[in-house]
Amino acid sequence: MNPFNGFTSGTMKKRLLDAGAFFKNYDLTKTYAENRAAGKLICATQGGGSFSAVPSARQVAVDGLATYTKGTEEIDEWTAELSLKILENDANIAAMCLGAASVEKISGENQPTGYLRVHPKDTFEDDDYIENVVWVGRWAGDKKPVIIVLYNALSLGGLSWTLEDKKEVITECKLTAHYDAPDENGHQKVPFDIFYPEVTA
Repeated sequence: MNPFNGFTSGTMKKRLLDAGAFFKNYDLTKTYAENRAAGKLICATQGGGSFSAVPSARQVAVDGLATYTKGTEEIDEWTAELSLKILENDANIAAMCLGAASVEKISGENQPTGYLRVHPKDTFEDDDYIENVVWVGRWAGDKKPVIIVLYNALSLGGLSWTLEDKKEVITECKLTAHYDAPDENGHQKVPFDIFYPEVTA
């Protein structure tokens, strides 16, 4: 056995496990079970998903200093994204992935009866932004989950399907967090959070 390793008595409790579940307009004051019962769950997935949060950072150039000098970085903005590999497929899922689209009941001539139409739009409107999209996942150290929240989430990548025999159509949807407009002081809150259960040693 290699005596040089990072294993400690807490290692097995600090693992993030499994694919988790994705929610829309999650109420952070309520439990996972309550949000699920309230119909906040987006869908089942196949292949899970992914999360990324990357700062757009730049180095302030100072004559005579190396490019990477401590204290000279500025963060201009953050890009936070949740990607889902969606197993389910309905009109609301398609509209969410399109980003700028409406779901409407249809009737009239030259229209199929008993259908919902997913109609793309030429502009993004306020209602297209989802208040929050949340990933809830199992943490080995506690019964309470880890929660990732993206605020003002919107799909910017459109919709793409691979249609094959003897395979489910998996919809890959990437949702990007968006900043709110600046407050009266010109401040904009970074549009994502990660919540870990608070545990005692």
